[in-house]
Amino acid sequence: METGQTAEIISLSGTVTADTSGNLTAVRNGSTVPVGTGAVDSDCILQVTFRPPSDVTVNLRGILALDREIPAIQTDAGTAVKASFRPFTP
Repeated sequence: METGQTAEIISLSGTVTADTSGNLTAVRNGSTVPVGTGAVDSDCILQVTFRPPSDVTVNLRGILALDREIPAIQTDAGTAVKASFRPFTP
C-alpha cells in the first residue's frame, strides 16, 4: 500500500465456483452472485480477477502445482495481497 492510503479489508471466504467460460461465482446471503473471472495459461499460471461488492477489483496470479493449495499474490501496482486457493472436498 502506498503511503497515505487507507487500508481496506477485502474478504472472500467460502466456495467459489468456476464455469467453463472462466466466470467465478459465490453464494452470498443464499443467492449465487458473480465475483469475478479466472483463467489458466498454458504454463500453469492462474490469473484471477475478483470484483467484490465493495467495487475494489483485485487481480491475482498464482501457480498451479502438484500440491493441493494454489499460492497467489496480487498484481495491482501499489497494493499487497496474499491469497491461497484450496480445493473443496465435500
